Amino acid sequence: MKIKNTKDFEDFCSDIGVNHIFAKTTSNKMFNPELGQLTQENIITPKAKSKRLEILRKKILGLNCNLKKSATNMVLASGDPNSRIMIIGEAPGSEEDRTGLPFVGPAGMLLNQMLSSISLSREYDCYITNLIFWRPPGNRTPNKHEIEICLPLVKEHIEIIDPKLIILLGNVAIKSLLDTNKGVTEIRKEENFYCNKEKKITCYAMYHPAFLLRNGNMKKGAWIDLCKVFKWINENN
Repeated sequence: MKIKNTKDFEDFCSDIGVNHIFAKTTSNKMFNPELGQLTQENIITPKAKSKRLEILRKKILGLNCNLKKSATNMVLASGDPNSRIMIIGEAPGSEEDRTGLPFVGPAGMLLNQMLSSISLSREYDCYITNLIFWRPPGNRTPNKHEIEICLPLVKEHIEIIDPKLIILLGNVAIKSLLDTNKGVTEIRKEENFYCNKEKKITCYAMYHPAFLLRNGNMKKGAWIDLCKVFKWINENN
């Protein structure tokens, strides 16, 4: 689906009445995984993580999912797997299906601008993926069966990356990973956690960038959510 009238970052800020940003440049030093109260026992080395991700990729390719028949590529992730922030969206779109990378279409462009507004780089400061690994035909919403097939490996994906913060974009990711019937408009105002075995990971529920492109009046709410993420960054450096 082609989305018209995509806005650049300045338009995004001016639309919601913001006349300044937190920083004009991004830093690849902000999210050093060695910072914080970590012990040698709970650190997953980059080499071990890379090996586990390759095993995960093979598991995903072996899934018996009907979406594989119509998709061009399996879309796993992009960004730094050693980042403290993991972003999880819904499913690949047409551009993502073509390139094999998440969030590279118009919604991805807006996501880049949103991250930049709080001094985050998608290449260095975040790890980005989706709940569904293949594009649903016509960009339709994934059905319950497709979600159930992918969800166990999404949870394994989270375990491997071991993020300190998860950003969930859109209702499908929010409802599936937080096990709730609440929609993004309601749950984004609450304190949320993703529980993975013995770990409780802070989660921020946010509007999906594709939704914001269609509903520009909701961008102010997105800015409020970004400010919460920025506050978390400052408090957890």
